[in-house]
Amino acid sequence: MQYLFTDVAETEKMAKSLEDSEGVCFVPSFSGLQAPLDDPYACASFMGLKPSTSKYHLVRAILESIAFRNKQLYELMQKEINIPVTKVRADGGVCKNDFVMQMTSDLINEKIERPVNTDMSCLGAASLAGLAVGMCGFYKSESCLAGCFLPIAFLFPNDRIIERVWKTLVSSKLHTQMHITHKIFL
Repeated sequence: MQYLFTDVAETEKMAKSLEDSEGVCFVPSFSGLQAPLDDPYACASFMGLKPSTSKYHLVRAILESIAFRNKQLYELMQKEINIPVTKVRADGGVCKNDFVMQMTSDLINEKIERPVNTDMSCLGAASLAGLAVGMCGFYKSESCLAGCFLPIAFLFPNDRIIERVWKTLVSSKLHTQMHITHKIFL
């Protein structure tokens, strides 16, 4: 990925500079595909490459794949748990990318809240440790939110097509077959 961009912060601008990914799809399976597909042999891959494909298309396809994966996991969670989801909050490095957050919000048709401190895993672990020894409770103030992403159906018609193609690609065994073929020829 280091050859596509020098700073992860520039990926948002790269993705937004294009109307769509021109049919390029990325399957983010560097360590196989986890739930709900559970294919440990799946390999990361780009598909739909053409002579006109630029690094901007590749970056947009990568960011789209994150949003598609977010939707896939959200739908799985909705299906598997019997607890209504009343709030969706994002944290971690990828939530700093407005393109991914807005596309995810549009795909799941939910408001997504982003905290001021995006390293919430560390804060959560520290809060739990403090709670366990009676030193602190959970932070419940809404003032810790930096912003929200509301679904605005900003998706271009091609984005829905790319999502269907992406779902087909990640659920196919093509990536596993590519991995097995690669191993055979090594």
